Amino acid sequence: MKLLVIGYTDKTGGEDINQKLSFQRANAAIDYFVNKQGIARDRFVLNYKGKDDNIVEANSSFMNRRVEFQVAKPGDTDMPAPTGN
Repeated sequence: MKLLVIGYTDKTGGEDINQKLSFQRANAAIDYFVNKQGIARDRFVLNYKGKDDNIVEANSSFMNRRVEFQVAKPGDTDMPAPTGN
């Protein structure tokens, strides 16, 4: 089984920075499981959504800054790291 790991941010800041933050958030979660728990990296699929799909309609909310885990579907692949500033 593989896990889809999806990072999110809140709505503060620009899109470029939020893409980077959500990527880093998901990557940090994967790094924890790989480095501290010994789970193989190929068991994870990294995705990120920036400030899309907030669960609380507030500009800044810790609930929106999150990582979600789902069972990966066949064909799910890592998203490339975001580009930009």
